[in-house]
Parts: sequence; structure tokens; C-alpha cells
Amino acid sequence: MINILLASLTVGVGSYLLRKGSILELLFFIFKKGNYSSSVFFAILGLILNLMGVYFWQSSYKANISYPVAISLYICLTLIISLITGALIEKTDINFNFYFGTLLILSGVIVLTTNKPS
Repeated sequence: MINILLASLTVGVGSYLLRKGSILELLFFIFKKGNYSSSVFFAILGLILNLMGVYFWQSSYKANISYPVAISLYICLTLIISLITGALIEKTDINFNFYFGTLLILSGVIVLTTNKPS
């Protein structure tokens, strides 16, 4: 369970950094046709965090959680962490729609965990 949380955290923050960075400038930098800039740093850091997220997701298979619950939990946590990261860093407003969507996502995860197929 902790691995799913860590995967969501690293992918959420890594995706924000990838959005802030530029993969195209990173490719130009790798092939020596561009200069180093802060967007290259953000792209490298975002890629590293996303790869760490893949590692945490792959190591979460040891948990006794069914796949539908695990993937739903991972997706909703990644979405929530990404939105909170954007709100804290970019100072965007979190309004009623965010809270309502979070409530729907969490209720879906609760329904998935409580319904046992017979």
C-alpha cells in the first residue's frame, strides 16, 4: 500500500516537473544542438521521478490488494497529488469542483473495496 502512495507521489510531482520542463529541449541538449536551461533540468528531474514511480508501482504487486482497487487508488492519488502540487506552486484556486470530484473518486474506491464478488 505504501508503494502505491509513493508511486502516486513521485508520478504526480514528476508529471508537474515534466510539464514545466521541455522534453524537446532535453533532446536537443542530448544531441549537442542546444544549450542547457532550467527547462532541461526540470525535464531530467521529471523523468527520474516518473521512473521512480514505475519502480514503486512494480514493487506494489506484493500487496494483498486486488488490481482494480490498486489501479483506482493509484490514479486517484496521482490526480489529487498533481492538482495539489499545481495549486501550491502555481497558486491556482481549488474550487468546489475539485472537492466534489475528489469525493466521487474516493467513494468509487470505497465501493470497489467493499463489494466482494460472490
